[in-house]
Amino acid sequence: MLYYFSKLYSNEIKRGDDYEKAKRVIMVAILDYNLNLTKEIKAMETKWKLREENNQDLVLTDKIEIDIIELSKVRSEYEKNKQNKKAQWALFINDPNNKEVGEIMKSNEDICKILDISKEELAKLEL
Repeated sequence: MLYYFSKLYSNEIKRGDDYEKAKRVIMVAILDYNLNLTKEIKAMETKWKLREENNQDLVLTDKIEIDIIELSKVRSEYEKNKQNKKAQWALFINDPNNKEVGEIMKSNEDICKILDISKEELAKLEL
């Protein structure tokens, strides 16, 4: 993940540019496997930034962030709050042909917009 993130971030500026020109880069990693580092964390999403070791509130920069979504934890997050839009999206990404996901799609207009499909068209589909 760090390799891909560093490539994203390094593309923000060119040699000789002022460092202030670099834009904020947030990498969202959607994992289809369990990350050993976060096995004790129940939440489906963790956010990572560069922090000072002895002063965790002190963040070096707001220009870099890695958000990790673990698909194996999405279901329990969705069961806790069925209105959780991120959980709905993650369920859709994980299994867009699932019948329950089809019902979620019918109520989530954002997913319909991304798919470029109207609610009426979606209702006609057998999901």
